Amino acid sequence: IFIPKVVKSLIAVTTVAATIKTDQSDPPSDTHKSASEGLPISFLDQKSSIELDVDLMGPYGYTLEQMMELAGLSVACAVSEKYSNLQKFGNILIICGPGNNGGDGLVAARHLWHFGYRPYVVYPRKEAKTDFLKALQKQLIGLGVNIDTQMQDLDAYPLIIDSMFGFSFKGTPREPYGGIIEKINQSKSIVVCVDVPSGWHVEDGNVSGKGIKNPDMLISLTAPKICARQFKGKYHMLGGRFIPPGIATKYKLELPSYPGSMQCVDISSCIPKEEGKEPAPLSNETCICTTGVNPKFELGNSVSRILESSSTL
Repeated sequence: IFIPKVVKSLIAVTTVAATIKTDQSDPPSDTHKSASEGLPISFLDQKSSIELDVDLMGPYGYTLEQMMELAGLSVACAVSEKYSNLQKFGNILIICGPGNNGGDGLVAARHLWHFGYRPYVVYPRKEAKTDFLKALQKQLIGLGVNIDTQMQDLDAYPLIIDSMFGFSFKGTPREPYGGIIEKINQSKSIVVCVDVPSGWHVEDGNVSGKGIKNPDMLISLTAPKICARQFKGKYHMLGGRFIPPGIATKYKLELPSYPGSMQCVDISSCIPKEEGKEPAPLSNETCICTTGVNPKFELGNSVSRILESSSTL
């Protein structure tokens, strides 16, 4: 997998001031009461996201496969946290791209099977690019999970996980992915996006108009990307909790703590204070958010994203 050279200068993590929305009709549990003060949450730009992953795979000793496994586990946990009812009566369609974001989806499918769901996978690429991705497919086949190259009838799936493109995507989605995204946008299914909605630029959002529209859930990994400020769906989740303190310090990451042993945390209450106002590029951007848990910042509480091997798939 091609890894670009590390950007020598530290890329600033962007931030934006925000207010707190609290759902009084759905109070937090007694174990994790919401705090009286909000917590700043960092947003990452594209260069920061890439450099952070390269750092993790360099001096910190993480492997691409290890980070992909942790990301996929976070996705499965977030879906299970908010859509536990689908364990009993619903199928889940997971559409995976050819790169590392697609690998996250393959890992998530395996964990969701073990959680009691019925996952089905669409993998449009005829053959996986790496031995690890091939191994992930074999693991699913061993569980009896169906993997198709052709798009399914979306009406049969109450929930769709979009795991096609990640934070390195640029341009307009090529076929067959452009047609797949169009069908998803026309469906009535719940749509869950992994890290960045497919077809969105990591900073500018759905600038082409050809990306996923109106997803119901966004699962950010490591930290929300700048485009996540345009997300208007019901649930915004943050996944993972393993980033080293040195990485958190270098990139000035401010993230919520995770309850107990959870691999995800709900950050849906984080919204921009000045709606529609975009910050200057590479400016510090902070979002104040309450999560329903103790908001004490703990270093090491985020999952890293894996570097995408292609920018225009």
